[in-house]
Amino acid sequence: MCIRDSWMGFFRNILTVIGGIIYLVSLGGCFLTWGNTAPYYISWLRRNDMTIDYNDANYLMTFSLFCFNLGSFLSTYMCKYFGYKFTSFAAALGITACIFQSANVERYISYLICYGIFASLCAGIAYMIPISCVLEKFPIKRTQVIITALLLGGYNLSPALFNFLTMTVNNDNLRPECPEGVTPCAFFGPQVVAGVADMVRNVLYPVMLVMGLLGATMMESPEKEVDTIGMTLTQNITETQEDLDQIAKQHIPCPNITTGIGSNMFWRMLSANIAGSLLPLYSVYSFKKLGLEIGVTDLDLTVTGVVGALVTTICVLFFKSLTICLQFKTLALILYIINLGLGLVTGYNQSSEGRSGIFRTVYLIQTAIQGGLNSVYITEILRIFGQKVGSNIVTIFNFSTSVAFVLVSLINRIIPVSYTHLTLPTIYSV
Repeated sequence: MCIRDSWMGFFRNILTVIGGIIYLVSLGGCFLTWGNTAPYYISWLRRNDMTIDYNDANYLMTFSLFCFNLGSFLSTYMCKYFGYKFTSFAAALGITACIFQSANVERYISYLICYGIFASLCAGIAYMIPISCVLEKFPIKRTQVIITALLLGGYNLSPALFNFLTMTVNNDNLRPECPEGVTPCAFFGPQVVAGVADMVRNVLYPVMLVMGLLGATMMESPEKEVDTIGMTLTQNITETQEDLDQIAKQHIPCPNITTGIGSNMFWRMLSANIAGSLLPLYSVYSFKKLGLEIGVTDLDLTVTGVVGALVTTICVLFFKSLTICLQFKTLALILYIINLGLGLVTGYNQSSEGRSGIFRTVYLIQTAIQGGLNSVYITEILRIFGQKVGSNIVTIFNFSTSVAFVLVSLINRIIPVSYTHLTLPTIYSV
């Protein structure tokens, strides 16, 4: 009987891991595919308002990233008060309901509310649930690293699935149709626009719904539910900046969140990440728009996006392993210098022959670098501030991507953004 119970427990744990991977893959249809699908959605929204452009797409992505990070921060509280199982089902249903409703709206502001705010908020809440469920099932740290890598690998791989699914809207690989007097452009014509809503209702929505509910069903709730955020926020604060520097030097876990986010170290890392994220975020989330403007076909860009998802997954694991033998500053410096060089090369070749190949190569390398930087920063934060407090500080640190997107949007309103302009903040990061 004891052996049977042990095998049943092991089987349930494996089901939780598989369910968590499926659950995280389903989230990819929300905004990880935005760089690939933005030309479809923006062209579709322009059917009623021809003033909508890619600046509006940047605003939408800013709201989306902010709401996703906010949802990740609130996830712990919701799981505590409503339970992991209920929260996972509610988040999956909330995401898909918002995605489905976004195909029925007529105005940009309605689409922003459905897709950019509520769908992303639900996705952020859902994102933390599989990780919490799995970590409790596998208490050994080495096993936790492997299992967490599998979960995040599934999440990073999700664009490979959804990019191909969304390609059904342009099966004929049609090129953009520029309005009179506008060139270059990345706006598709009526033939593509007519299929966007059907693609969301008949392809994207059903796949996300089935995968989300299946993953939520397979995951088993943790037996212990600990409000680590609440615990660390309510502790007495007696540490000074000198105390924190000593803590980091001796690798002693930080005692609470407030001490961590109040340290000079946290703000230096935060500012470097914001400045260094401007260039890769601009490249990744404007990828298809920029590619269409220089003449790359829709199919070629979709395939490049799929390869980029595979490259990102591999590099997240690779750069995380490098933190064992290289210091954080050394590794981050190398990645920022490479990023700086890529920006200069791409900016210099904007009017050169063969820029299509250069553009796609730079995109693949930048996705790898961005994934690597995220992994390196998270690993360093957990090392400095400890596993318990550090994991909560990471959710706050992730808001830097939202700030970076706000800056890109503001800069683009003043001057047309290019790779060359965005190399300047990268120099600060270096």
